[in-house]
Amino acid sequence: MESDDTASRPEQAQDPAKWPSLLLSAIVHLLLIGALFFGVQWKSKAPKSVEVEVWRSAPAPLAASRPEPAPEPKPEPKPVPKPEPKPLPKPEPKPEPKPEPKPPAKPDIPLKDDKKPKEPPKKEAPQVKEAAKKEVEKPKEPPRKEEPKPKEPPKKAEPKAEPRPNFDDQLKREQEQLQKEKAARQAAREAAEKAARIERERAAAEARQLRQLQAEQAAVERARGLAEYIDKVRGKIRGNITLPPGIQGNPEAVFEVTQLPSGDVLDVKIRRSSGNAVLDAAVERAIRKSSPLPRPAQPELFERVLKIPYRPRDE
Repeated sequence: MESDDTASRPEQAQDPAKWPSLLLSAIVHLLLIGALFFGVQWKSKAPKSVEVEVWRSAPAPLAASRPEPAPEPKPEPKPVPKPEPKPLPKPEPKPEPKPEPKPPAKPDIPLKDDKKPKEPPKKEAPQVKEAAKKEVEKPKEPPRKEEPKPKEPPKKAEPKAEPRPNFDDQLKREQEQLQKEKAARQAAREAAEKAARIERERAAAEARQLRQLQAEQAAVERARGLAEYIDKVRGKIRGNITLPPGIQGNPEAVFEVTQLPSGDVLDVKIRRSSGNAVLDAAVERAIRKSSPLPRPAQPELFERVLKIPYRPRDE
């Protein structure tokens, strides 16, 4: 029992000195990490004119682990229209003078070749510094291949706008067309009226000719009928006349006899004497004696007043 107590006492005596050293080491590490972090942040807020270039090869496994994207299927090429004539090339602008290269700026991050003496870091300091450096120096991503963009078909040339018609000229043409149509209608109407007038005149002339012909025919028929009727009347008068002796030649006497439709004689007048009073008186007595006179064959031939010529030698 005493040996056990004596063995545990040195361990208990060492414990009080071990914990403070561990605590101090942890504080120092934390301070170092904070100093590196804030130093990097403060250095990163330098003016824009300062450039920092850190060369470090990208890790091979990371680049290899990223598979390249599969190329998208190319669209089917559309029919390309005939290219328009290319414009004349513009004169190339003169090359601008190249700016002089700026002197390389000092890196913000302390590199290995700094000649300033550094305090010997503790065992954990290199690991913390390397971790901070890895955070600052992030590996650059490999450039992605740009996917080929489908070629846009050339734009079709817009059709040229047709010139707008002159409304004054169009109105003038329409008015001229209307005038022509109006003149054509007027000419057609006048021609139709003229043709109708000519047709009416022709028909009227034909009607007049027909009426005249009919009148002439009727007059001829009437004259013939009237002559036949008067011959009948003279025949009856001749049968009742007693001619005086000593008549020389064949003198003609004309008498006007007024009669009724029945043929009865109302009056007898001498219109032209034969030159022989005895003959004239004998003819008048024969006319009165012949009443009633014979009627015409056609009633329309009846005349109230008859002119009866008489010659003694006519049989």
